[in-house]
Amino acid sequence: MKVKMISRNPDDYQRETNKDIYKVVRNWNAPPDPFRAQTEYTRALNATKLERVFAKPFVASLDGHVEGVHILAKHPGRPSIVLSGARDGQVIVWALARRHRLATFQTHNGPVNARNVRRSRGVDGGVERGAASLSCVDGLRGVDVVPLSSVD
Repeated sequence: MKVKMISRNPDDYQRETNKDIYKVVRNWNAPPDPFRAQTEYTRALNATKLERVFAKPFVASLDGHVEGVHILAKHPGRPSIVLSGARDGQVIVWALARRHRLATFQTHNGPVNARNVRRSRGVDGGVERGAASLSCVDGLRGVDVVPLSSVD
């Protein structure tokens, strides 16, 4: 039985100063990977599947919040009306069919955490110290959103 031992001199792999870079040991004559073709095929197949997943049409971009959107809620009576609450306390009422902003409210200084959406009181939101409420009222010309209260 033959036993081969690998011995390395640690001086060949240590840096002389802190500013030196580490030596990288590479085998430039490595044998080719026998599964290279299968790996490339799998990667190409996964890329094709991901293209199909992300190929859905982009409907609209609703720009207007300064901070990130924390919550989305739909109007209880009109599905084309959506309320979005941001992390800075801003609530925006959107008309999705026309893709524009109906109203903007600065409710408080914390994130909007919508607990429930009802016809009588649109969005009840709040933070640790304060709470704000908005009322969605269906009028003849559309949806009027009235701030009911804001406590800080």
